[in-house]
Amino acid sequence: MNLTGLAVVVGCALAFSACGKADLRVPSVNTAPGSAGAANAGAEAGEGNPVDPPSPSPELGAACASDAECGANGLTCLGTDSDLALGLGAVPGGLCTHTCTSDAECQDFGSGAVCGNLAEVPLALDLGAGTTVRRYCMAGCSLGAPGGSSKCHAREEAACRPFAPPHAQRCATTKPQCPDGLSCFRGYCREFACGPRCNDDQECEAGRHCDPRSGLCTVGARPKTPIGTPCDPDAPSNPCEGGNCLVLFDENDVKTGSFCTQSCVIGAPCGNGRGACQLPRFGENFEVGDIGYCQPTCNCNAECQVAGDECVAWGDSKSEQLYSSKGVCQHSNGGPSLTECGPASAPN
Repeated sequence: MNLTGLAVVVGCALAFSACGKADLRVPSVNTAPGSAGAANAGAEAGEGNPVDPPSPSPELGAACASDAECGANGLTCLGTDSDLALGLGAVPGGLCTHTCTSDAECQDFGSGAVCGNLAEVPLALDLGAGTTVRRYCMAGCSLGAPGGSSKCHAREEAACRPFAPPHAQRCATTKPQCPDGLSCFRGYCREFACGPRCNDDQECEAGRHCDPRSGLCTVGARPKTPIGTPCDPDAPSNPCEGGNCLVLFDENDVKTGSFCTQSCVIGAPCGNGRGACQLPRFGENFEVGDIGYCQPTCNCNAECQVAGDECVAWGDSKSEQLYSSKGVCQHSNGGPSLTECGPASAPN
């Protein structure tokens, strides 16, 4: 399934990840694909505004099953059942790409293309002394509109997300000093590109499993993220298995709770049927197809595990069918919620 026609229905508050701040103000609005996204959202501290890259070449970043599907300009297909270096797993859906050592090489295949490291798990660069990781060309992108069918080949298993370029420049979020078109995130100046990102096991080949940290498909099963389970961000070990602990604040910067989540592609079901990708990771400028966080779905208030959360209805049968639920858990804003449990709308 691609991202054409997927809806985003968001309603939460300020949030930050225990793995690094992510000031996200997500207002209670409905944003259909192609809209400008949510207004009045905060941005991550020190985050710049990426420059919109020119459109990439048609095949770069596309899904594939063979080299023949990647055109005649030298791109090859990273297969869905071929492990990358370091045993990280395979690319969900395949990827038309080329090995690279610099952005300049990739831009021969499309303006704005990025030479990215798929070993960033999810965005850490510390892979150990002497570790060499092969880089691949990926189509450049920018956060926000247009989304859906206009972003990342409308792939549900690819997200517009940050990557550190080769020899990434360090930066401080309190005073970012990154070149034009790059944003300071987790200590490095980063570019945005369409990177592979599985949302659940269904997007992987038979016998493979979605790694919630890397977004790649592994042969060995990875720990599943308990989406929506309350967590302690200061715990000595990760309470969220393969995911991370997201801390939520209200409009007055008062902590309202924390829950386990994982990265995902905004607009897609996630967490192996337990969530909907609704929370953006980078402030107000977001759309379907951008990187986000998985939010727990529900059929009534009793299914929301974080204290003070309620089950807010999707409000339409299409979203109920897509996310196999009647609503999504979010902090109460005083509006109506689902007090009675019941099944979501059945597919037509």
